[in-house]
Amino acid sequence: MSKRSSWSALEVIENAYSHSTNGDSMVRVLWQYGYEIRPAERSAGAAPLDVEPSTFAAEVAAELARARSKFGPVASLHEGYAVILEELDEFWEEVRGQNSDDRLRRAYRELVQVAAMAQRTAEDAIARLTEGTDR
Repeated sequence: MSKRSSWSALEVIENAYSHSTNGDSMVRVLWQYGYEIRPAERSAGAAPLDVEPSTFAAEVAAELARARSKFGPVASLHEGYAVILEELDEFWEEVRGQNSDDRLRRAYRELVQVAAMAQRTAEDAIARLTEGTDR
């Protein structure tokens, strides 16, 4: 991966991902090529979001409980993959749009759902393994 100043953030991430096949994290690959990973800065005058980062885990837990009560366990790893992919596609729709606080809130909500569905799939897979019903 060569460093160039005209790459979009997505191109940088995709390129780092393609070079991280040996088990290195994308952050390590980016660091090796001289990219600094740091939180994005909000533009001057932008209203603060009403979502605190420390609440993310609590929101994931609440979403997981809601999904479990509404849908029950994930039947297979294929189903879990499909559910996670659907939520990830919804997140991607928010990423591709114009930046706004509303869009950031919706993207955050989709990330909560991605995390909850990943946790749900992992926990249901472990439960199937311990019950001897892995699919």
